[in-house]
Amino acid sequence: MLKHTKNIKKAVEELEEAKVLSKEEDKEIREMAQMELEELEPKIQNYLDRLELLLVPKDPNDSHNAILEIRGAAGGDEGNIFAGDLFRMYSKYAEAKGWRIEVIEMEDSEAGGFSLVSFKVNGEGAYGILKFESGSHRVQRVPKTESQGRIHTSTATVLCMPEVEAEDFDIDMNDLEIETMRSSGAGGQHINKTDSAVRIVHKPTGIVVKCQDGRSQHENRATALMTIRARVYEERQRELDQKNEKERRTKIGTGDRAEKIRTYNYPQNRVTDHRIGYTVNQLDRIMDGRLDDLMAALQLADQQAKIAGEKRIMSTYHSLINEGKERLYKAGQGEQAAQLFMVELCRQKDINLYISMDEEANEQIQTDYLEGIHLMENGEPLGYVLGYECFYGYDFIVNEDVLIPRPETEELVGLVLSKFDDYFADKDHVNVFDVATGSGAIGITLNLEEPKMDVIASDISKEALVVAQKNNEKLGANVNFICGSMLDPFVDRNLRCDILVCNPPYIPSEEKMEQSVVDYEPHVALFGGNDGLKFYRDVFEKAHLVLNEKSFLAFEMGWDQGEALSNLAREYFESATITVHKDMSGKDRMLTIEL
Repeated sequence: MLKHTKNIKKAVEELEEAKVLSKEEDKEIREMAQMELEELEPKIQNYLDRLELLLVPKDPNDSHNAILEIRGAAGGDEGNIFAGDLFRMYSKYAEAKGWRIEVIEMEDSEAGGFSLVSFKVNGEGAYGILKFESGSHRVQRVPKTESQGRIHTSTATVLCMPEVEAEDFDIDMNDLEIETMRSSGAGGQHINKTDSAVRIVHKPTGIVVKCQDGRSQHENRATALMTIRARVYEERQRELDQKNEKERRTKIGTGDRAEKIRTYNYPQNRVTDHRIGYTVNQLDRIMDGRLDDLMAALQLADQQAKIAGEKRIMSTYHSLINEGKERLYKAGQGEQAAQLFMVELCRQKDINLYISMDEEANEQIQTDYLEGIHLMENGEPLGYVLGYECFYGYDFIVNEDVLIPRPETEELVGLVLSKFDDYFADKDHVNVFDVATGSGAIGITLNLEEPKMDVIASDISKEALVVAQKNNEKLGANVNFICGSMLDPFVDRNLRCDILVCNPPYIPSEEKMEQSVVDYEPHVALFGGNDGLKFYRDVFEKAHLVLNEKSFLAFEMGWDQGEALSNLAREYFESATITVHKDMSGKDRMLTIEL
């Protein structure tokens, strides 16, 4: 710090001398002085910027060892395999830094990788460098178990905590429930013969730690106590951060395990950190533990965020929207989302935006708005930022396990409802199959709009069905859900329907997509083979096994697929009435088959 201040003082003195010399009569001296001025002014500004960073308060835990916990999350076996890949990545990085890894707990997965692995990183400043790793890490690649070569999105979560000494954070031993048990897994003759494994529960928070990798109960107990202390400390800090909103705003991320922080895209050899907009096409190097550039970028962004947080003043709703529009425009994203986002945030708080535009913005809204704009700058769709999407007048929960419902799909729902009146007005109950339901938007909306429709919805993704079931409960619908590919779960259960509605994956595999769609939306719900018609064929081939005698089918399709899809349908339904329907923009968008 002192050296830096001396450099600034010296440069300022040289600048003042150059200003004096720039007024000399001698032309050559004036030109030399002007050259010095042009060199010194940016040099001084650079010194001042660096000094500002040096003045940012340091986290007292930065010098500590780090404790990391990695869990396989969404994606089943693939999520566990990716957890193993992350463990290897951090291990290689620690080795390169001269740090030492100590495994605390490890739960192997049958398919490879780990359902859970926790470990301590021993090294000066380990926590200060690794603390930004907490969050949800997402991988996009073709799993080894995928027979059709489709790209899947899976996740693993990371939690990074500082090692906390007993004298720094006191934990009441009366709050702990400690038990011993036999160790499990490989480990030689000693394992399984003594009660060496230790399990500790912190009763007030419910946090559980288990340690069995040490060779003695004493060693495992010490390690488990160290870990439970760190976990409880981390939980207390999280609670404090939530109370101290100003502190939370000056971080590059919340540090929460659920926060989406990074995507590892294997087909494009690309890694993107969504918090700071950092992208590099060197995934192979990153996974090999070469993380120095990424860690440096995160540390710099954190320092800059803290400086910006201290300087920020409260803004009006109008000025915030203008800032959002400008930032999204510079990032190449749609400006309209900036205003829509503010409208939705104000709707949640019962604030009438249009009579409050020039008023000082609610502090929580300002925080949420700027965080959301940052996510959208990096390509995250508005629906995922909000966590919901309005469809047919209903707010549907959405996340990256499901596609965001589109307006053209609302038109498909409207078409089915109109056909219902033509076909089944005299029936008390009509069986409807919603195939590839995703968020449940189609099936749930049909059930809510027409209670005579008894809807069963299917999807191949268990994660998507979790979202659909939440929407079903939230909106008070009565839809049943089954898991399986296209019509298979209906055929397996000998179920039959009067209406079959389907919005399958219909984008050709090689078609170029918007980067935000590629990065965030589930590929398994987007791509339909080389010509985009693969899943239509799957449905057409088995439709006779599930359709009642008088029935109709309704599909969404790509705007340029009308002719190809209707020709394909005629191969399977020779005597049916097949119709291509246009959407409100005049493009082919839906196809119906009437039997």
